Amino acid sequence: MKLPEDPCDKDFPYTLPPGPFVYERTVRWGDADPHQFVYTGRIPDFGLEAVEAFMKAVIGVNWYEIVLDQGIGTPFVHLACDFKSPVYPRGSLDILVRIERLGRSSITYDLKGYQDGDRLCFSGRFVCAFVHAVKMKPISIPESMRANLQLYVDAQYAGE
Repeated sequence: MKLPEDPCDKDFPYTLPPGPFVYERTVRWGDADPHQFVYTGRIPDFGLEAVEAFMKAVIGVNWYEIVLDQGIGTPFVHLACDFKSPVYPRGSLDILVRIERLGRSSITYDLKGYQDGDRLCFSGRFVCAFVHAVKMKPISIPESMRANLQLYVDAQYAGE
């Protein structure tokens, strides 16, 4: 499949998710070591899953659609995780996704992973850039995406 030559914007319909966005993931047996702790390397992967689900919920398309249909890449340029408490299999992991900073051509996500309701397992800071998918050069966040993301930023602490 050929990517679009130039990035394009779409008019995304937007329905604000109620309250802050929380991605719920079942932690499975294969995610853990024999001692029943989730493999350390899986935690950033869980965070990326949460961010992708967030983007689908907030702008209405997933990463593949953004790249293939619009010619826009969103590579991650920074990942940081602080581990607070072990993540165990056989339960759900709730990952709270907030936007810490909405830049001209980047988004800084603030992630917090919880198990057992309120036990903080990890916090993360993930930064992605918006780039021309063919040239891999920075571009501004398209206006319709930015509008939806800004609506979320303005409401992400509502209900707390």
